[in-house]
This record gives sequence, C-alpha cells and structure tokens, in this order.
Amino acid sequence: MISKDKLLITFPVDLGNRTLEANQHTIFKSDMDFYRFAEKHAYDIDMGSISSKKSLVYRIQSAVALRRIVRQYTKEGKTILFNGLSPALFAYGV
Repeated sequence: MISKDKLLITFPVDLGNRTLEANQHTIFKSDMDFYRFAEKHAYDIDMGSISSKKSLVYRIQSAVALRRIVRQYTKEGKTILFNGLSPALFAYGV
C-alpha cells in the first residue's frame, strides 16, 4: 500500500473547497501519496438531524482508519503532512 516516502492528509472542510484539494493532488501526485479524511460526509452536516449523527459516526470511523494509515507510514519512517488541523488532531497519539 505504501509506495512513496510522503503522505499528504487532506480534509475538504479545512481546505474550503474540493477544487483546491484536487489541484494539490495534481501538483504533487508524483511526489507523495494522498489520503482524504472523512471524504464521504464532509459537506453533509445538518445540525440536529439524523444526518449529523451519521456524519459524526462516519468521522469516528474515518479517524480510526486514519490512525491505521498514519501508524503504517510511521513504522516505515515516512513523512506525514497534514493540510489542516482537524485530521492532525484525529491522528494525535499515533
């Protein structure tokens, strides 16, 4: 799974839009791997509804997956870059 020596972890909410994220992927695709944190429900938060509960559960599941990936890269001695504070906080402690 690990192919390059760097991993860039992005979170669409922190970037503000998907175009900026897509541009980063295009620019750096030959230099690093990418992981998109909580991509499924990043824009589907409607506070107080069932949708927000599903989104919260999905983000917790994404945090577990993120920790697994960060752990793999750390064991290999690879560099991990976080584009935003949210995914870095979710991976804290790994």
